[in-house]
Amino acid sequence: MMENVIMIYKRLGETPLEALSRLRTERLEYRDEVLSYAGRLDPLAEGLMLVLVGSEANKKRDKYLNYDKEYCFDVLFGVGSDSYDCLGLVEKGGPVPDDIKKTLERISYDWLGPREDPYPPFSSKTVGGKPLFWWTKKGLSITDWPKKKTILYCLEVVQIVYVPISFVTALAEKKIVKVNGDFRQKQAIDSWRGVLESSNKDELLPLARFRMKGSSGIYVRVLANKMGKECGTKALAFSIVRTAIGEYSLTGIVL
Repeated sequence: MMENVIMIYKRLGETPLEALSRLRTERLEYRDEVLSYAGRLDPLAEGLMLVLVGSEANKKRDKYLNYDKEYCFDVLFGVGSDSYDCLGLVEKGGPVPDDIKKTLERISYDWLGPREDPYPPFSSKTVGGKPLFWWTKKGLSITDWPKKKTILYCLEVVQIVYVPISFVTALAEKKIVKVNGDFRQKQAIDSWRGVLESSNKDELLPLARFRMKGSSGIYVRVLANKMGKECGTKALAFSIVRTAIGEYSLTGIVL
């Protein structure tokens, strides 16, 4: 009998649907199976994704959606975007404080426990029958912006390095061109180049790596955006890797 749940690695630049299509192509035994993913990942996020195989497994989809998640992610400070990640329209923030490490270590403790965060402007959460990204692209306002209650169990600052703005701009472009479909790729790249042109090419920006475990529904992008505000500047999620879902981890990944 075909296994009910398999683990795949969603690659950088893929949408979840593209990852499922790749699975059907590379593993012919799944070509005609009913497949769905439990827990989406943004195009510029990568890592573990659970695929439910067959109708019986798909009936239990809510169970898998509610599993806790673990991530390793990098936050770039001094630059922000309207999508809270590299794929958005970016702009410079205020000066990054010298004591950023101290602030982030405080955050990693103060933010633990139950929390309520607004959904990011570019997300699939629906309001009035339309996803938030539709409202955002149309430039329409929403009176009662939806929020999500979650629990943050662990947030650890792994390291902080300082990288040239020219380097992160080049790397952001390499990430963006991997994405297919209509995600404002050209506008995003143009905005990165605009930030670079208006900056000192030797300027160094803090890039902080975190490990995190939380309940289902936490948006890493939202945490990154809030970290920037907490530090008196702007910030965005520069990379996101999901490392575990419930008892499932990257060990023993299928493809």
